Amino acid sequence: MSIRSFIAVELETEIKKRMEEFIDKLRPAKAGVKWIEAQNMHITLRFLGDIEENMITKLSQALEEVLKDRKIFILKFGGLNAFPNLRRPRVLVVGVREGADGLVRIHDELEEKITELGFEKDDKKFSPHLTLGRVRSSKNKDRLMEIFAELGPIVEEQGLTSKVEKVILMKSQLTPQGPTYTPLSEFKLTSLPD
Repeated sequence: MSIRSFIAVELETEIKKRMEEFIDKLRPAKAGVKWIEAQNMHITLRFLGDIEENMITKLSQALEEVLKDRKIFILKFGGLNAFPNLRRPRVLVVGVREGADGLVRIHDELEEKITELGFEKDDKKFSPHLTLGRVRSSKNKDRLMEIFAELGPIVEEQGLTSKVEKVILMKSQLTPQGPTYTPLSEFKLTSLPD
C-alpha cells in the first residue's frame, strides 16, 4: 500500500494564529482561493509523493542522520509573494526573511540522502515559504491582489518569528473537506543552551 507523504517543518501555534489573521483579512475579496487551515500550516522541505510503507523506516533513518547534531533555530517571516508571480498568482505565500539558509542546508542534505534511497532528484531551486492559499480561479483576483499588496508592509512590520524545533515525515490524505496530515515520524532538533 502506498502512502502520500512529505517532509515538513512544524511551526509554533502562535505563528499559525497570526497567519490565519492575515488570511481573514484576505477573505473579504471573495476570491477563488482555497485557504490553508491553521492546523495544516507548515513549511514543506520535500514533497515525496506516494511511497511504499517499507520506505518509512529508511526515510526516518535518513532524517535522523541529517538532523542528529542540528540545533534549534529561528525563522523570521516577511515578504508576501505568489508563485509563479504576482501577475499570475497560483499560490499565495509568505517568505522566510531570516533562517532560510538553515532550511536550505537541511533540504540539500535531505535531498542527497533521499536520492540515495532511489527518489528522483528534485531539480527545482528550494525556496522556503509558508503557503497561505491556492488560487483556484480568477474570480475577484484583482481585488484579492490589492488587499494582498496592502498587507505586505504589515507582515514586514510585525517581525513574525517561529522556532524550528522539529522536522516531520508526514502522511497526507486528501479528502473532500481538504487534506488531513498525520505524522509518521518526527525528529526534534537539539535545544539551544540557555
